[in-house]
Amino acid sequence: MQLITSFNVVGRPAPQGSKVSLGRGRFKESSKYLDAWRNDVRNAAGKAFGEALVAGPLLTDMVFMFSRPKCHHISSNLSRPLKDGAPFWHTSTPDCDKLQRSTNDALTGIIWEDDSQVCATLSQKIYAEPETPSGAIIHVYRLSEQELADLVKF
Repeated sequence: MQLITSFNVVGRPAPQGSKVSLGRGRFKESSKYLDAWRNDVRNAAGKAFGEALVAGPLLTDMVFMFSRPKCHHISSNLSRPLKDGAPFWHTSTPDCDKLQRSTNDALTGIIWEDDSQVCATLSQKIYAEPETPSGAIIHVYRLSEQELADLVKF
């Protein structure tokens, strides 16, 4: 695998795919944070990657980080230490695949020609450390045909 680019996005990760009916067959995205998230992703990617759009099969590695709720801390003061049982993994909504969808769509025209080029994805949802802002760490790799074949061997 060849690393194409790596960058951090600061912002609130937002899903894409869940719709809310407006009536009369009209729908809108349910996340009010989606437009801001796409802009955050585009801006971070544009600063990190200023080359021609990448062609061919790609792998993305995304770590989505969410702010911790107050109940994870010893007191409601967010500057206080975390409780011993505070979770590492973010296991509630939004779904990982919907976060990938919004992020991949935002990177279309910035890093790749079309998000259909993303043939493999690794993604995680975690809680950010107390002093770390919410956002994402994103790595994009170019895959050779042999690497693609190796990914699907059982």
